[in-house]
Amino acid sequence: MKKITKLSAVLMSLFLLVGMLPISSIAYGSTDNKLIVTHLNTASTEGAGVILTPTTGETVSSGYNWWMLFTFDWNETDNCYKVTKVQTNANNSDKSTTVIPENGFVYAVNTGNNYSSSGGINYITTSVTNSYNYAKTLTVGAKAYVYNTDIKNDVIDNNGVNWYESTYVSNSYIKIGTPDATGTPYNPNNTEEILFKQTLGVTHINSSEYNTGMSKIFTKSFSTDISGNNANANYAWWKVAVFEWDNIDSCYVLTSINLNIGNNYTKQPSIPENGFALAVITGNSTTDAASANMDKIKVGAKAYVYGADLGAGTITSSAKICVNLPDTALIEYKPTLSGARLAAPTLTNMTENRTITTNAGFTIQWAAVTGATGYVVNVNNSFYVTDGPLVVNNQTTTGTSYAISGDKLEIGKTYAVSVYAIGTGKAASIISRAKLAVISEEAYTSTLRNKTIVAFGDSLTARSGWVNLLGGRFGADVINSGVGGDNTNQGKARFASQVVANNPDIVIINFGMNDQAVGMSSGNPLVSLDIYTQNLEYFASELIEADIDVVFVTPNKVCTESGYYVPGGYGINYGSDSMLAFCDAMRKVAVKYGCGLVDINKECEDEDLTDFLSAGDGIHQSTYGHEKYAEYIGDYLAAVYDNKELASVDVKYVDSTSATLADTITLYGAVGAKIIIPGKDIEGYASVIDKNYTFTSTNGTVTFQYATPSGIQTKNDSNFKIEGNNIFISSDEMNSAAVLGQIETAAVTCVNKTGSYVGTGSKIQLKSGDTVIAELTVILRGDASGDGKINSSDYLLVKRHFLETYTLTGEFLSAADVDGSGSVSSTDYLKVKRHFLGSFDIHA
Repeated sequence: MKKITKLSAVLMSLFLLVGMLPISSIAYGSTDNKLIVTHLNTASTEGAGVILTPTTGETVSSGYNWWMLFTFDWNETDNCYKVTKVQTNANNSDKSTTVIPENGFVYAVNTGNNYSSSGGINYITTSVTNSYNYAKTLTVGAKAYVYNTDIKNDVIDNNGVNWYESTYVSNSYIKIGTPDATGTPYNPNNTEEILFKQTLGVTHINSSEYNTGMSKIFTKSFSTDISGNNANANYAWWKVAVFEWDNIDSCYVLTSINLNIGNNYTKQPSIPENGFALAVITGNSTTDAASANMDKIKVGAKAYVYGADLGAGTITSSAKICVNLPDTALIEYKPTLSGARLAAPTLTNMTENRTITTNAGFTIQWAAVTGATGYVVNVNNSFYVTDGPLVVNNQTTTGTSYAISGDKLEIGKTYAVSVYAIGTGKAASIISRAKLAVISEEAYTSTLRNKTIVAFGDSLTARSGWVNLLGGRFGADVINSGVGGDNTNQGKARFASQVVANNPDIVIINFGMNDQAVGMSSGNPLVSLDIYTQNLEYFASELIEADIDVVFVTPNKVCTESGYYVPGGYGINYGSDSMLAFCDAMRKVAVKYGCGLVDINKECEDEDLTDFLSAGDGIHQSTYGHEKYAEYIGDYLAAVYDNKELASVDVKYVDSTSATLADTITLYGAVGAKIIIPGKDIEGYASVIDKNYTFTSTNGTVTFQYATPSGIQTKNDSNFKIEGNNIFISSDEMNSAAVLGQIETAAVTCVNKTGSYVGTGSKIQLKSGDTVIAELTVILRGDASGDGKINSSDYLLVKRHFLETYTLTGEFLSAADVDGSGSVSSTDYLKVKRHFLGSFDIHA
C-alpha cells in the first residue's frame, strides 16, 4: 500500500501588518550595530547581504568561497537568534559544507567588485561595505534580532530596485546585541504572515503605446481587454495583474496575476467594470522596481491607488499602486460606483477545476442574480498563464448559461472562465472565476485517469506547458511543483511539503539545469556533481519507500546559436559541458533505483534546438519544446501504465570471460524512445563507456563487458600524472569528488591525509572487498604539510628543509621539490610563496 501523508495540523495564517521604517534611521555597520539584508535564499549575488535558510538545503552549497559566512540559530531561552559559527576567511575558502540550522539561518556577506570601468556594474555599496566590516567583529554567542524580514515566507522589505543601485532601499536587517526600541523582531515560532508594502509605480494610463520601460494601467474606457485594437500587443514579455474594487473592504483586491514572461506567454486579461489591469515591462528604475515587486504579491492582496483618477483616465507623475498596505501619508483614489453593487453570480456546474472529456463544447451555467439584466462572459486560454489569449471575449447574455463552441476548445488545454452580472442602475458585480480543463479521448481508458502526478523540478517544469498537456492527455491530476531558479538543494528543502504531502502516485523529477550551471568566476557548478547525485538518490529512496513511482527526466540541451543563449548573465554559464556529467548522474540514479527514465537530453540530439527552445533564451522550451516534452514523457507513461507501445531492454554486466558480475536489470520505454544507458561502477574493474539505445518493438539486450584493470588509471584527458606508486595532482583545494573525477578506474576511493582537501600523503585506493589491491600516494607540488592547500605553512616547511632546520621525507620531500629538479632549493620555497600570494601558479 502507498503510504499516505497526513498533515498533523493545519495552521491558519494571520496577518501581521508591518510598515516601512524611515530610510534615514538605518546606517548599517558599527554605527547602529545592523547588518543589511538585500536578499533571501538567493545564491551568490555579488555585493550583497544574503540570508540563507533551510529552504535552500541543508548546507549553503557552493558559490561562497569569496564571502564571509555567519551562522545564527534560534535560542528559546533568550528568545532571539545567536551567532554559533563565524567564518571570516573570504579569500577563496570553500564553505560549501556549512550547515544551515533547522531553526536558524546563515548570513553571507560580500562587498563585490566595481566593473564600471569596463562598462559593467559597480557592486560596491556603502550599506553592504559597512555591514561587511562590522560583521568581521562578530563573535560566537552574540545575540541577534531580525527585523522586517519574513523568513518563513521568503520575503524581505525593500523597494524593488536592484541592490547595487544608489536608489536601492532595504528595511530588512539583523540587529546585533540588543533589540531595537521600536519594531517587532522576527520570531520563527510565530505563524503570522508579515505583510510588507509593495509599491508598483505607474507611468501610463490607457495607452496603446507598446514599448519597454512602461507600467500601464488599463480601465474599461480603454477597451474590453488590454490588447485593445493593437494586434501586435500580445504582452508576452510583460507582467500583468488584474485588480477589482471591493466595496466591503473599500479598497482594490488583486484577483489575477501573470508573472511568466517569454515568447509563449501572451496575455490578454479582460478589464473589470469596476477595476483595472496593470501591465509592466522593465526598462527604467520605476518599471524595474514595479516588476520586481510584482513577484512578491499574491492573489487576494489588498491594493490602494495614489496619484491617479481612474474614472477620468488621468495620472500624475507620482502615480503608484501600494499592495498589502496603504501609504497613510497620501489620499487614495476611490471609485464612484454607478449604483448598488450586484452580487457575484454563482457558477452552478463548475467546481474550481472542472474537467470535460471532449472538445465538442461546454455550456457554463450560473444562478440568476437579483437585479441583473445581463451577464458578461470571458474565457481565456490559460495553458501558459491564467489570462492568456481570449477565446470568448466580452460576450453578453441575458440568460443564465453560455455555450462555448467546440472550435474554441483544444484537447489538453486549460481555460479560465469568468462571469459577472450587469444591471440597469446597478454597479457590475465582482467577477466569478473557475477553471476548465479539456482532456483527450485517450484519458477515457487510461489507468492514469484521476491519478495524482507531481512534476518536480525547476523552471523547465514551472513554466506549465508540458505539465498541463500531460494532464489533458491522461485525465490525471498533474500538480506542478516546479520552481524557477531551483536546484536540487532547494528542491530538497521543499520536498516533503510540496511533493510527498500531495500523496502522489507518480513523481516526475526534472532537475539539473540550475545545478549544472557553472559560475563564471569559480569555474565550478552551482551544485557539485556529488551533492546533485546525493539529492537525486534521496528523492528516489524516499519516494520508493513510500511506494510512489519515480520517473527521472534529463534536462534539455542549451542552444548557443546566435539569437539564443549567451553565457554571462548573473555571472553564470548554463551552456558548458558540465551538463553531460549531470545527465549521466541522473541516468545512473534511475538505473540504480529501478526508476523510470525519459532521456530528453538524448532526444535533443535529433531536435533542431532553435525550434525546441525559445529565441532570445536558449534554455527554456518553446511551444514546440513543451509539446515534445509532453510527447516524450507521455509516451513513456502510456507505455508503462497503459501498455501502449511498451518496449524493454535487458542490461547485462559480464567480465572478459562472460561471467556475470552483477544482476541483469530491465529498462522500459516506448517504442522509438532513445536513451543513454550508463555503465555500472563495479569494484575492481575499469569503467565502461555508456551505450546509446533506441527501444524497438522487439525486446532488446545490451551487454557491458568489463576488463580487470592492471591498476589505477587516470582518464585520457586528465592532467594528473602517475609515476610509480605516486600520483601527482594539479590543483590545490580539491575535494575527493573532484580528484576521483579524474580517475578512469571504477570504484576507487580517496582517503585524505587530513582535512577536507586532497593533499600530499592522501591515498587513492582500489579494493576488492576489504583488501587493497592497488594504491597510489598523492603528491601536490608545494603542499608540504598534506592539507591540500598551498600557504605560508608550506613556505616555512620548504624553507626550513632547505636551511636544514627541519627534515621532509618521502612524498612530502617530493612535494617540496616544486620545480621537479630532484632537490629542494631556494627557488622552490620562493615559488610556494609567490603561489599563495597570487603572482605565480605552481601548476601552470
